[in-house]
Amino acid sequence: MSHTHQTTGLQGSIYMMPVHTNLMRPSGLQHGNMAVVDKARKPVLKDLVAVRFNGDVIMRRLDKRQGRWCFVADDLREPILYIRQDDKVERLGVIVDTIPGAQ
Repeated sequence: MSHTHQTTGLQGSIYMMPVHTNLMRPSGLQHGNMAVVDKARKPVLKDLVAVRFNGDVIMRRLDKRQGRWCFVADDLREPILYIRQDDKVERLGVIVDTIPGAQ
């Protein structure tokens, strides 16, 4: 994973979250790793984010396609999750790094 993201540095804003999928493997997120998440950072276009989307915790890239915000997986077989007005989206944070786990 690229180490280009800066953390906010706010006390208590950084936490680790286990990665349970390989959908974002090319971006450095793979099953067994820990994602380093900054919950104080406001996500911007193309950020890797952790969100609760309609009750499910997902890790995807935030994107905008055809004028609509969406979550996109690196695995092209995975459908794009377009955000609709009735969707429930809870921002968990911006993924700023990963820590390799036991493989």
